[in-house]
Amino acid sequence: MADVDDNDSPDKGHGSWFMVKLLTRCQIDGKYYPHALSDEHIHLVRAVSEKEALASAERIGIEDECDYLNDTGETASWRFIGVIEVEALGTDVIEDGAEVYSCLTRTPEDVSFPRSS
Repeated sequence: MADVDDNDSPDKGHGSWFMVKLLTRCQIDGKYYPHALSDEHIHLVRAVSEKEALASAERIGIEDECDYLNDTGETASWRFIGVIEVEALGTDVIEDGAEVYSCLTRTPEDVSFPRSS
């Protein structure tokens, strides 16, 4: 990940860094099934307000939707469900839009736990 140079720091009028957590869920042939895969993504966005960060998160979620044929020939579709969290970070040594975390889970237990090293 590239460092942001001094000209891009938030105090120079480009906004602040926010962490946004998104939720996507997998459909098979257009249907959600019990225990379908869900994916939580954390992205970093630069914005002048929490409202702008939320709008950026929603754009990222929609742009990341995709469809493909799975190994059984069914159409798997990842669909943006919504923004789970928006939080200001307060640092400028990060790259806009960088995904920093993703966790595949089975619905309805969309809970992730820290892994020990």
